[in-house]
Amino acid sequence: MNDESRKMITMDWGNTRFQFRAAALIWSNGHLLIHRDKKVDFWVLPGGRVEFNELATEALAREMQEELNSPAVVGPLRYVIELCGKSDNDTLHEIGLYFDVELQSPPAFDENKVVHTCQDGGANLEYRWVRPASESLQKYNFRPSFLIGKLDQRPGAITHIAVHE
Repeated sequence: MNDESRKMITMDWGNTRFQFRAAALIWSNGHLLIHRDKKVDFWVLPGGRVEFNELATEALAREMQEELNSPAVVGPLRYVIELCGKSDNDTLHEIGLYFDVELQSPPAFDENKVVHTCQDGGANLEYRWVRPASESLQKYNFRPSFLIGKLDQRPGAITHIAVHE
C-alpha cells in the first residue's frame, strides 16, 4: 500500500485524539521489548496505529516489519485496553489490543543497552529489553503505567482493562 492510500484509524478534534492501536508483547530471556521515540521521556510496548481495512494482527505484523525489519508471528490476544488520559494540554482516548508476538529475527538480547534503532516517519525510535518487574518498568517511565505490575503475570485469558489515567 502506498503512503497516500494509508489511513491510520486516528481522529483529532482540537487537542483531543482518538486512536486504535495494536501493541506487541515480545519476550526474550524473561525480558520484554519496549521502545520510545527519543523526543519523549517515556517508553511503551512496540506497535502502532491500525489502518482502515486492516486487522490488528496485520497491523502488528506490518509494524514489526517496518520498525524491526523482522517477520512476526502474532499470537494470542492478551489485553483489550480502553485508555482515557491527559498529558499537558492534550487528551487521548485509545482502544488498544495487546498480543503476544514472536519475531523471526528479534534484536540481539542485551539488557544493558539499546538493541535497535530506526526511523519511523518523524519518530527516531530506540528499543531495549527490560525485566517486566515493576521497579524496572518504573525506571523507564513505562506507559500506560497501570500495566506496571501486570505484564509479568502473563495471563492465560484475555484481560479487559478500562482506565482513566
